[in-house]
Amino acid sequence: MMRSHALLVATVLALAAGCGDSGGGGRGAGEDQVRDLAAVLGVQYRRLPDGNFSHTSSIVLLDRAGAIDTRLDDTAQPVESLVARARAIAAMN
Repeated sequence: MMRSHALLVATVLALAAGCGDSGGGGRGAGEDQVRDLAAVLGVQYRRLPDGNFSHTSSIVLLDRAGAIDTRLDDTAQPVESLVARARAIAAMN
């Protein structure tokens, strides 16, 4: 499933601002957008009976076009190579 870069960025920004489905007063990313973003990024999640979420713990680095460039699925491993890649992407014109 391919989503536009603009939708991906808008959804990430809405989620980062805390405007998601829970507690955002109806603003920002809706449940469908969150589900789409999770699918694009390969993140699995489910709501628990207490209202919290169980989810994949990954760090996903996107390139300037919005495609997945680097993925770190074991968040306990060193991130130096991911940081170096992020700096390289940021330095691209």
